[in-house]
Amino acid sequence: MNTTLVSTGPLTDEKFLNVGGGLGEGVIGMALYPDPQRSTKSSIVEYRKILEKYYPGHEPNRYNLYGYLYTKLFVEGIKRAGKNLTREGFIKSMESIKNWESGIIPPVSFSETDHHAQDEGFIVELKKGVFQPLTDWILVD
Repeated sequence: MNTTLVSTGPLTDEKFLNVGGGLGEGVIGMALYPDPQRSTKSSIVEYRKILEKYYPGHEPNRYNLYGYLYTKLFVEGIKRAGKNLTREGFIKSMESIKNWESGIIPPVSFSETDHHAQDEGFIVELKKGVFQPLTDWILVD
């Protein structure tokens, strides 16, 4: 009997699924970030250069790409908050973010009632140990 495993979140990571020596082949998942090792997007190339500069030998993966992306977003909020940073000022500055472009995920916007940074992902399938996109970005809200 052929069964397809469906994954989301942390399971949608090639390194995790390849531990079984190919048994993860054919897994279909919801990916939230582009391929950190193979993407030619300028923002992902920049991330790999920064990772190599500050953490030589660390392999790019979806987890450290996640950290890189959300650190950049956090820094954007800090910059907007100004020199006299307060909790309230930081929250207001984050809520002022509209269509912020990371070059990694679709544009990010916040409001007083919406603090969720990402509503999109894309469907992938593990083929020869690498996730291959099956869709473009889709709303997962």
